[in-house]
Amino acid sequence: MLAEPRHFKANTAVPSVIADYVGGALLRLQNGFRALETEKPT
Repeated sequence: MLAEPRHFKANTAVPSVIADYVGGALLRLQNGFRALETEKPT
């Protein structure tokens, strides 16, 4: 599917930024779920 490998190589910094953003979002979601679990005893 990569028709332009040069274009892909030029944007090597973009995937890392997206990965960092997604990782941070996942950590925030996990912390939020843990907070909800601690607030609501099952």
